[in-house]
Amino acid sequence: MLKTELFCKAQDFNNGSGPAWSHGNSPIVRHGDRVFCTNSRVIPGREPFNHTSMELYEKRGDGPWERVFCDGGVFQREPCPVVLAGDKLLVTVNPTARAYAPDEPSRVVPCTPMLYVFDVSGEVRLEKRLPMPWDTNTYNFLDHSYRGGAVDAVTGDVFFDNLHYPPESEGEHIYALLDKELNTLYTRDLVFPERVCYHTAAVRGGEAYVFGVQDIVEPNRVWLDYKRQVTGQEWDYDFRSIWMKYTPDIRTRDFGAAERVCDREATCGWTDNLDCCYTADGAMLLAVREQNVHQAFMRDHFFPQEKLYSRLSVFRFAGGVLQEKFVVDEAGEENGTAAAYGALFHTAADGSVYLAWSKEGGESGLAAGTYLMPFATRESRYLCPQTGTLFGSKTRLGAAPDDRMDLLWYTKKELIYGSFDLSAEK
Repeated sequence: MLKTELFCKAQDFNNGSGPAWSHGNSPIVRHGDRVFCTNSRVIPGREPFNHTSMELYEKRGDGPWERVFCDGGVFQREPCPVVLAGDKLLVTVNPTARAYAPDEPSRVVPCTPMLYVFDVSGEVRLEKRLPMPWDTNTYNFLDHSYRGGAVDAVTGDVFFDNLHYPPESEGEHIYALLDKELNTLYTRDLVFPERVCYHTAAVRGGEAYVFGVQDIVEPNRVWLDYKRQVTGQEWDYDFRSIWMKYTPDIRTRDFGAAERVCDREATCGWTDNLDCCYTADGAMLLAVREQNVHQAFMRDHFFPQEKLYSRLSVFRFAGGVLQEKFVVDEAGEENGTAAAYGALFHTAADGSVYLAWSKEGGESGLAAGTYLMPFATRESRYLCPQTGTLFGSKTRLGAAPDDRMDLLWYTKKELIYGSFDLSAEK
């Protein structure tokens, strides 16, 4: 039976970010009978953009959520993803590099990427605050970090990446590989042919994948001018390609050249990498949302023959090569829009993989709600009516395979936590 409860009310960050900004990564992770989740609290009276502070919450068994840490006086713009390395809960934070007065505007400012190391073997204890191993004199880190991480369950190595901003650049990525004792093995640039954000990364036995979505100003001048005419906005960022980086052994070989694995350019579409996961046999799964034309007004003007549709798919890779794509659900337009999907993978105690996915809108395919799909059968069943951006506890972020599935929905107004026992599914 699925049990749901309110985790917290969702605050409007009013800074271009929000609770779902770290999608693809996650604020929540399970460690045995305990679940940990970060929350970003907006500080009253402080000007955007860097006006949120990280809080850490813990839930034991069926008990209530309890706040176990509050990072008062340390301000940042985005939510804080987590990974679990054994008994160490690692929280990535990106605080401003200097103090700000409460009434001082703090918009695009230098930041210092940090790692908060919590010992969770017993009562939660902040063990240390570690600067990420990147030279802040060489790399320019700002408040938009698009950061994430992954843990190698075989070697214990920990992967982190972060956006930095060279002169005249919209942002480029750098990554670090740490051993299980959090000693730095090396840092390197993570090179893509264009600005790529919202990374999902996974590492197992040294093999590593990084997926990210194009995040650039509209490159088609005709489309850009028409969007400005309709919306009145001077900027427009587009997500039409998913890129992949792969290495068979991250300790000995750098990532190869980036490969485009999904492309919705032809009809001004939209795509998003939602989550990725290793299967027991070593395949890599990638959950992908696609839409043929992003905005209805673009369809009406440039592609009147197109019927808006959106699709949730799973791509399967082996050895860095795409092997298969299959459609989980597809929906046509409803009131000028297509369906919005969220998705995450979960690995059960026996190693079997499940896809939890949510759907909102669309006039075809399955009804709105959250569904559960065992990868082995590829058949989805209705789980609950809840919809929204999905987060969860994931093995690629250090959680052990577990029959207890932890879900966190972001619904614009609330963050809803749900737990589900998969043992009844087997």
